[in-house]
Amino acid sequence: MIVKDGVLEDVHNSDLLVLRQSSKHFWKGVTKIGQRAFFAVDELFDIDIPEGVESIDEQAFCYCTSLKKVKLPNSMKTIGQYAFAGSSVEEIVFPEKLKVVREGAFYNCKNLKSIKFNENISTIGPCAFINCESLDNLVLPENITTISEQAFSGCKSLKNLKFSEGLITIGYEAFANCTSLEKVVLPDSVTSIQKNAFLKCENLKTVIVGKGVTEIKAYTFNSCDNLTKIVLSEGINSIGKAAFLKCQRLNSIVLPSTLKTIGYSAFHGCEDLEEIDLANVEKIGSSAFAESGLKIITIPNTVKNIRSNTFFGCKNLIKVVVPRSVRVNSNALDQTKEVEIEYAE
Repeated sequence: MIVKDGVLEDVHNSDLLVLRQSSKHFWKGVTKIGQRAFFAVDELFDIDIPEGVESIDEQAFCYCTSLKKVKLPNSMKTIGQYAFAGSSVEEIVFPEKLKVVREGAFYNCKNLKSIKFNENISTIGPCAFINCESLDNLVLPENITTISEQAFSGCKSLKNLKFSEGLITIGYEAFANCTSLEKVVLPDSVTSIQKNAFLKCENLKTVIVGKGVTEIKAYTFNSCDNLTKIVLSEGINSIGKAAFLKCQRLNSIVLPSTLKTIGYSAFHGCEDLEEIDLANVEKIGSSAFAESGLKIITIPNTVKNIRSNTFFGCKNLIKVVVPRSVRVNSNALDQTKEVEIEYAE
């Protein structure tokens, strides 16, 4: 163990005796825990970091596989990237001076069950809590504006999730593979949901999207097998590629009047979706409703053409009402049964 200019470095299992016998002596003069200071120290079971320590550097407690309890002091301002990655920490309470949870800080902490955020944290960094498989409840306070890419991806036990007004951005795959998640309500403050944000949330049943969102990006809810209901607010103008691909149980969706574009394979494989009102839609991508459960569909005169495979494999489709001005691709209805096409003026 070395302390140089206030930085604690190079701690080994053999140094833990000093920590246990005289904590005051161990921490004397320390203001920072250095990079990889306790890296893979496997006999560290708990740690109470004293007041005066202001930062924990990158990978400081990485792979401390026996570390279950951590107490952070009020003086703590910074926790570095992957600081506790791969540890066995069960609970974390963030002190008031900490403003950012950095990249991978609790990466793969499979025993982490409880997180208490302070009122000053604004950003949750990339992969910050990825694969925290025991985390089952998450309340995000209003000060958090950004949830970065893959921040909570793979949190398989996460069932209850509450966002607060103030959140602006949900990053790429932020909650992907959260297989226990059942309901998502996005506040009006959210303006950006990145691709794959809720990919493969297999038990997600209900989604309510707030008024700030203008675009459902590609693959956002892809393979959410049990999603039955989604509420989209006015203001959304496009649904991206494969946004609801393989949402087999989806049976209720009302498209806002502001929607103009439905992307490639957007509702492909939505087997329980029997009807949808396309209202003011102007562009429908190839395979948009392929292998869906649609029975009757009316194409508005705002659409210029029906692209290839748009209704491919729609076994239940019996009728398509389409204006004469709309060009219908020759294979738009491939692999369907006998479908009546009614031309409207």
